[in-house]
Amino acid sequence: MKKIKLLSLLMAVVIGSMLSSCDFSNPTTIEGGNADIQTDIVTLRANNWLLNSKYQFQWYQEVTLTSRSLSVSEDGVVIAYYLNEYGGWEALPATSVFWDEQNVVYSTEFWYSYDERNVYFDYRNTKPANASAPAADIDVKLVIIDKMYFDKIKSKGVNPNNYDELISKVTSDGGKIHSCKNATR
Repeated sequence: MKKIKLLSLLMAVVIGSMLSSCDFSNPTTIEGGNADIQTDIVTLRANNWLLNSKYQFQWYQEVTLTSRSLSVSEDGVVIAYYLNEYGGWEALPATSVFWDEQNVVYSTEFWYSYDERNVYFDYRNTKPANASAPAADIDVKLVIIDKMYFDKIKSKGVNPNNYDELISKVTSDGGKIHSCKNATR
């Protein structure tokens, strides 16, 4: 009985590590590029937005990529999507335009930048009265993709701003999607 329990536990650990693997040791190479991608979902907490002292109405957060197999600075591209109010992944940057009760037009802008270790998120709210950072948490999906492969699929008409289209192309090319749980604050 103990052998069965031990064998079941061992199989669960092996299957779990296979499903959550970040191992890029056997990449799927397509026309010289690595078709495997690395993804992670991070939550930008509403109470973590910091006011940017240089710009009025602008807040920021920083996410550190703690482990990754693709070097972002040399051969990787980071694409960020946020989970919109309709449950879809919308590419950043994003701008929304609104009117207040006095028909004053204002906008919210949400964008990102990155370097080899961090992804920086910026949010601007130009509402003349009571401008504020997001009041709710925002889920963001980070996708790290090989630059050579990224450039090739873009040249073939794949729209990387469309998350579903990007994932469909990666999987049709035989690429693997690694959910790496690699981002921290």
